[in-house]
Amino acid sequence: MMHILISGSNGFLGKNLVERLLKEPRIKLTVINSKLSKSLYPLSKVRKLDIDLLKINELMHKFPEDELIKYDACIHLAWHGIPVFSEANNEKNRILAINMYKLARMLKINNMLFAGSCSEYGNLSGKVSEETKGRELNKLGSTKELIRKDLNKLNKNNDAIIKWMRIFYVYGPGQRDGSLIPSLLKEGIRNGLVKPNNPYNICDFIYINDVVEAMLKLINVKVGGVFNIGSGVPICVSDLAEYIVNILELKEHLLHSKSSKKDSLGLYADISKIQLYSGWEPNYSIMQGIKLMLGDLQKNSIGKKHG
Repeated sequence: MMHILISGSNGFLGKNLVERLLKEPRIKLTVINSKLSKSLYPLSKVRKLDIDLLKINELMHKFPEDELIKYDACIHLAWHGIPVFSEANNEKNRILAINMYKLARMLKINNMLFAGSCSEYGNLSGKVSEETKGRELNKLGSTKELIRKDLNKLNKNNDAIIKWMRIFYVYGPGQRDGSLIPSLLKEGIRNGLVKPNNPYNICDFIYINDVVEAMLKLINVKVGGVFNIGSGVPICVSDLAEYIVNILELKEHLLHSKSSKKDSLGLYADISKIQLYSGWEPNYSIMQGIKLMLGDLQKNSIGKKHG
């Protein structure tokens, strides 16, 4: 039996991970989230640990003797304030990650997974491996990179195996409305037009189920370091718009740009490392993923109309 401690279970990644792990009979879960809805997960399968990760000095007082059980791994997905990447939010997220490491060591957890981001590569273009050094990072990328370095300093004696997951453009049902794919789908459904602001950007879109399966595989990997999690397929946003137009069977669409595909810039993941160490492979094509998202949107829309 494996017992996993998870932070960020209310977020897009966390909800999908927990739902997937609930299907594994030999895995027990403990989730860190003081706002977890009692009806969200069956309490018989998911234990709730009501602590504030921002207050590490108070954590030991939260653990009765029977709480100090043996955990096999922890997965830190919590990220405060999305999509506002202010200095205050970024510092809070840095403290959350550092304290998650300290809590894990307190609980004698040696197997740790932390969520990074492809924004750590900055404005690079083309295929990027884990060894590629980022350039001109935005606020999210800079904060994630700082957190990764903080963890390496804390773990300078290699007391734990830390797997840093550089997740590319994850999408899927339940994603935040303001994200690219759900916003384009909803615009197409409502207005019959698909209008991406940056149609000739290149992105590596990875379906949520594939990301979750990658995490499951990484739990059992015995080496630490950075692991890219992406599809490994570069997709131009204008092509993405065409896919959505075709799936929605729209007669027309509009792209606002004076650029052309020859000006396309963006990065995509070299996933050879995670393939080598874990055997993981992405299974969902962009067309499959969009169709699943559309089905979910239509289902929820029908449910609301009849609710």
